[in-house]
Amino acid sequence: MAVCMLAAASAYAQDINGVSMGTVMSEDQIAKAFGKSYIVKPVDRPYAKSSEKYYIWGIDTLLFDNGRLARAILHTDRFAVDANRVKGGIRVGDDPVLFDGVDYGSYYQDTSNGHYWVDAGQFILVSPEVSQGKITAMRVYDWGGDDVEGMAIGQKLSHEEMVRKFGEPEKFSEYADSDNEAYWYEYPGADFVFDYDYRLLYFSVRSSVYTTLEQDVKGGLHVGDHLSKASHLDPMRIGKSRDYMLFSKAFPDDYVGVTVDESDIITDIWYHSSM
Repeated sequence: MAVCMLAAASAYAQDINGVSMGTVMSEDQIAKAFGKSYIVKPVDRPYAKSSEKYYIWGIDTLLFDNGRLARAILHTDRFAVDANRVKGGIRVGDDPVLFDGVDYGSYYQDTSNGHYWVDAGQFILVSPEVSQGKITAMRVYDWGGDDVEGMAIGQKLSHEEMVRKFGEPEKFSEYADSDNEAYWYEYPGADFVFDYDYRLLYFSVRSSVYTTLEQDVKGGLHVGDHLSKASHLDPMRIGKSRDYMLFSKAFPDDYVGVTVDESDIITDIWYHSSM
């Protein structure tokens, strides 16, 4: 992915109408914060969890997972992004320059499709669509899950931080083509892939020494665990293989996957990325 960098990185909790991403809300709280005129629908995307629901106001949608604000898809100026940081917030119809110079992470443009991205800290990201100098839509994601060894998909780590955390990799590969996979770290029993901006894009774990999904599985999920330990994450078998989809808190077409043996013991845990 080719990008044009415009700002420096930082970390903070992003919000919709002043409600931080990741906040757990009751029905009454949702109505009070965003308005009562919504309809609720099950999530109609691949790999969705049964606990996820769409709350829809006209053509604006908020996704909640067990009451937790996980994603926003905005097409009108009904909702403000970052109202806690920018007076009046940032809305559809505004100039995307509002994203620049406010303590965001990297604000850049994907030159392959013209979309802008705002890396607002470790786990939150906004994708504004821009036409004729105005924001035409925004998607806000909470990347607060899908974790491995305390790192979440979308989290930034420098090369030096990776070496401090895991030691020198057995193999380190750097790509210079247009593929979004830019940096590949290979360790005994695990691989980690980062994009050009050093955000964690993918992981594959084949050893029990690595802990995954600590936010969603008590004690974390490990190679060697029985698949039933993740039963509450709605495992879905992929065809006739021994691979199962679990869920994803990141992009809609992504999912965490596991591979099991004949006794349903997990032999591999991996993250499938559509990026």
